[in-house]
Amino acid sequence: MNEITDQHIKDATIEAIYWWNRTENYYHEYFKKIDDMIECPELFNFFTQKVFENFLREYAIRRTISAGYKSVDSLLSPS
Repeated sequence: MNEITDQHIKDATIEAIYWWNRTENYYHEYFKKIDDMIECPELFNFFTQKVFENFLREYAIRRTISAGYKSVDSLLSPS
């Protein structure tokens, strides 16, 4: 078994930070503004098609819901 060095730990830390910024933080920044986006139909449409759809796909949620944007939009419905 290979020994884990300080360099391995540094490299893994940098990679973890990169992926956190690329995914979790990226989505967090959008989701914390969801109330404002719901109020603007054009912005909400962009969000559902370009951001939320990708979120569902990346986290393997999209494959468990029916096709089309109507089912995706229903996940964000305030009711």
